[in-house]
Amino acid sequence: GINAEYMEAVVSTQSTWEAVVSTQSTWEAVVSTQSTWATTPYGQMPVATFGDQVCAQTMPIMRLVCKAGGLYPEDIFQAQKVDEYVAAADEVYSVITPTYKMADGQEKNDLRQKLFRGTIGPRYAKLVANRGDSPYLVGGALSMADIFCYCAICDYASGRLDGISRELIEKEFPDVLKYRNGINGDERVKAYLDKVKAAKGDALGAWAAFQ
Repeated sequence: GINAEYMEAVVSTQSTWEAVVSTQSTWEAVVSTQSTWATTPYGQMPVATFGDQVCAQTMPIMRLVCKAGGLYPEDIFQAQKVDEYVAAADEVYSVITPTYKMADGQEKNDLRQKLFRGTIGPRYAKLVANRGDSPYLVGGALSMADIFCYCAICDYASGRLDGISRELIEKEFPDVLKYRNGINGDERVKAYLDKVKAAKGDALGAWAAFQ
C-alpha cells in the first residue's frame, strides 16, 4: 500500500490536503493507544478520516482524495484509463514482494534485477509509452494514474531496494525515468516537493525518493 507520506503527496499536489483533512496528520489521527483491530474498520491501515466519515483501503482512499483534488477525470472512459493504469502498475509490484523475505545478499539482488528487467521495467515502459507527446498518462493532465506510477518509479529509482537502481532504469528503461522526471517538473509537484525540502532540510526520510 501507499504510506502516509505518499498519500499526503497525492493530495498536496493540488493543495487540497489541508482543505479535506484536519491539520493533524491523518496517520496520527487514526492511530491511538487502542488496538488497530478495535479502532479501524478492518483491523488494518490505512484509514483516513474526513469529518465524521471514516474511509479505509488504500485504493478507495486514493481515488477519493484525487477526486477531491481534481486529479480524477469526470469522463468515464478517461476515468477507466486512470484505473487501468493504476491496476497495471500495482499488479507488478507483487512480483517483487517475495524478495522482502530473502536474506540480504547477491542472490536477492540478482533476483530483483531479473524481475525488474523481465517484468517490472517492461510493464512501466509500456505504460509510459501511452502518454505520447504529453508528460501525463491520461487526458493531457496530471491524474491519479500519474501520481501512482510516479511514486512507484521514484521508489524503484531511489536505491531503497538493493539490486534496483536509478542507473539500471536509466540504462535499460530510459523512457521510464524520463517520464518520472517529467512529473517531477510539474509546477504543482515541484512546488510541493520544494516545500517539503524546506521544512525537513536534510531529514527527508522517504521524501528523498522524490528528489
